[in-house]
Amino acid sequence: LIKNPVGTACGFAVREKGKLLFFLPGVPKELTRMTDDSVTPILQRENRELVKFKTATLKVFGLSESKIADLIRDVVERSDSVKVSYLPNYPENYIRITARGFNDQEALKIVSKAADGIAKRLGDYVFGRDNQTLEGVVGDLLRSNNNTITVAESCTGGLVSQRLTNIPGSSDYMKRGIVAYSNEAKVDLLHVPAHLIDRFGAVSTEVAEKMAEGAREFGKTDLGVGITGIAGPGGGTPEKPVGLVFISLADEKETVVKKYNLRGDRTQIRLVTSETALDLVRRYYLNV
Repeated sequence: LIKNPVGTACGFAVREKGKLLFFLPGVPKELTRMTDDSVTPILQRENRELVKFKTATLKVFGLSESKIADLIRDVVERSDSVKVSYLPNYPENYIRITARGFNDQEALKIVSKAADGIAKRLGDYVFGRDNQTLEGVVGDLLRSNNNTITVAESCTGGLVSQRLTNIPGSSDYMKRGIVAYSNEAKVDLLHVPAHLIDRFGAVSTEVAEKMAEGAREFGKTDLGVGITGIAGPGGGTPEKPVGLVFISLADEKETVVKKYNLRGDRTQIRLVTSETALDLVRRYYLNV
């Protein structure tokens, strides 16, 4: 007997001349549920090669796991052949999508459709799939646009430059990495006016803006990134608390500065800052 958890008519299976025959009610909801709960597991036990599984991973930055679950709940519930799991990888969140089918082609089609639907729902918060990394995506965008970049870092201490240069062939676009940790370095290397530091402080919109512009000029590149902030655990004030970060991006036309109030310990703040800086470059090419 095959139990029917959503209806009154049971099903049953019969083995005849080495073949399995399944008899199920025709109501779609009942048929689907009984197939998922009973028929497919039986077939898997009978022949491990009969049911195929395919997976895809979407990589997200800027949304919490609970927010992602809320946004995609109805997308996931549309298919009984798709299962979704969440894999936090601070500061990113990965969405693992697993689909089953009776052959590779069917399973691949189902998982691709599910991944596309979830990616559409989450929009530009999805930065990559499967083995892609954020620094790799940024590198591909720089290369495809035939652009180069120089990064000037203070609180991150070269972490953004390290991540960009982790990618093989990054010399195509990554030209300079400057750690301007002290005020003197900001003035000497990036030509940040000393009076701006005196008036607004090293962690400010004004200084971040000049760091990005100075980086671009120093490296003679298409883009310049400037990062300044307070990673902690000390150094914060009521006006400028630990976690206050300014990230700036400059091209030949304009300079944009973003202010962030980040949480965490020193390592976490530095890591999230590097992630946010790379994501700012990615979003620059997406025009979002």
